[in-house]
Amino acid sequence: MKSAIPVLTAVLTAVLAVLPVPVWAEGGEVSVEDLLEKHLGFLTDGKAASSVDNRLLMGTCSFRVLIGRSASLSGPVNFLSQGTKVRLLVRFNDSGYRGENIIHDGNSVRVDQINPGARSQLGDFFYRFEEVVREGLVGGVLSTAWPLLDLKRRQARLEYEGLKEIEGRELHEVAYKARRPGEARVHLYFDPESYGHVLTIYRVMVSRSGSVAIRTTRDRFTLEERFGDFRSLDGWALPSQWSLKLTLQTDRGNSVSEWSMAIDNASHNQQMNPQYFKLK
Repeated sequence: MKSAIPVLTAVLTAVLAVLPVPVWAEGGEVSVEDLLEKHLGFLTDGKAASSVDNRLLMGTCSFRVLIGRSASLSGPVNFLSQGTKVRLLVRFNDSGYRGENIIHDGNSVRVDQINPGARSQLGDFFYRFEEVVREGLVGGVLSTAWPLLDLKRRQARLEYEGLKEIEGRELHEVAYKARRPGEARVHLYFDPESYGHVLTIYRVMVSRSGSVAIRTTRDRFTLEERFGDFRSLDGWALPSQWSLKLTLQTDRGNSVSEWSMAIDNASHNQQMNPQYFKLK
């Protein structure tokens, strides 16, 4: 069955009913409604949005450890989406880390193990904090599940938090509030000129405690998704560069790993086997 993505005007009309009172940025008038309208206008038009049933992206993923045990791998990546269903498949020719297989069938999330009883750090993040997959946030606008296309259906809220400087670049910051919030705090960032979505930051703090004699410790997870080099595909402005950078801070040490993906093949409305999104 085809997944209907609402036309732009319908989306904007529905969104106004769930958005908070506008918040104004210092030095300029930027409300949530204005930002969303400009973002959707940059992303696509109503005709293009309503004509897309699914999206298939293929490319290459380069993995490296920036802090921690040295590692560097490269392999193919496929990112499939149909309506609210998504699948991220990364393959490495390495016995210690064969890649990732993350599936959302529209209801539940599955994250494969890389070895019996073990997931990668990225897989473990998505497994423990599956709400970021379930909400359609992973992959940003590359996914047909991107929640800003249908906020009313998602029953999510956006809260504008002003212009923020990120690595020397000013971006509009928006907090994403899911209807069923999880542990992850989510902030979306938009270019102030194009209103393209260029960054998502997920932050999670997990407390661990033992006996009364042992102090409580906190594990801090930060996942940054970056998007760049936007190109046109059937009336959509989609990034061809996508990276995930995961930082883990614990009392046992810190680690930083990065997955950089170059998308070199993108297409819409392909014949997709329903088994692609099955949770076996």
